[in-house]
Amino acid sequence: MRNSIKFIGLLTTVGLGLGLAACAPAAVDTSASSESDTAAEAITVEKVDEIAALLPADIADKGYMQVVTTLGMAPMNFPNTKTNEVEGFNPDLSQAVADVLGIERKLDTATIDQIIPGIDAKKYDVAFANMAITPERLEVLDLVEYYLSSSQVGVKQGNPENVSIDDLCGHAVGVSNGSFQLNVVLPEISDACVADGKQAIDIQAYPDQQKALLAVLSGRISAATMDGPILQYLMTKEPEIEAIGKVGPSGPSAIGTGKESGMSPAITAALQHLMDTGVYDELLAKWGIQDLGVEEAKVLR
Repeated sequence: MRNSIKFIGLLTTVGLGLGLAACAPAAVDTSASSESDTAAEAITVEKVDEIAALLPADIADKGYMQVVTTLGMAPMNFPNTKTNEVEGFNPDLSQAVADVLGIERKLDTATIDQIIPGIDAKKYDVAFANMAITPERLEVLDLVEYYLSSSQVGVKQGNPENVSIDDLCGHAVGVSNGSFQLNVVLPEISDACVADGKQAIDIQAYPDQQKALLAVLSGRISAATMDGPILQYLMTKEPEIEAIGKVGPSGPSAIGTGKESGMSPAITAALQHLMDTGVYDELLAKWGIQDLGVEEAKVLR
């Protein structure tokens, strides 16, 4: 299935928010907007009564689930600059899950560090937000595995700062706020640098992963580390980006629900139904991440 988005202008859009538009590479077209033709590729999903029966009473009564995702992470979730709607694998998959459950899906956006507090406050029911599985998150969330990811390092084409995947010590490296890369991956590598008598990594946090990458392109930092699917997708759209390798552990990313919400059985069953009927594979292929699927909707509590 062909990819259903046009990426032109997205990095420039986030660059304006950083005040970096003047530093953006010439390869980024500032005259066009992201425009989607996903409607032409809509996938019909029917309600499954026995799975809908797993919904907690409060969600069934209100008739919708409030989903939260992040922005700046194409092809997982990103803004269509023409319609101001959020597009990508996460919006599509969360809608398909809601269809199986026979309820409406409402979608909100937040930075990754705002999501768990929002779930705790019952502002959000479910997070489709590329969350790495960590012991800290498992203390407060049920996590349902839904695709495979890894942390990869991106640099400007030609690697002008001579960043090595085996030696990030002393380099300024960008990550997104609240991310697995910020909280686990880079601190562990930086600690090892110091233990070896080298300079610590200068870890720079940004609101999202694409803003970190824009800082690389503008020369403000040496590299950015982010989820592999995001970097690999951006590389197909922006010729000035180069990946130099993976860092830290690889594994499944997860959908998050509050431990006391009772939502994880319904989410898990709906996702497994989408896998069994082929819809899940269709959505992966639609967004060019068909190699990252998991075989089972496994819930961790």
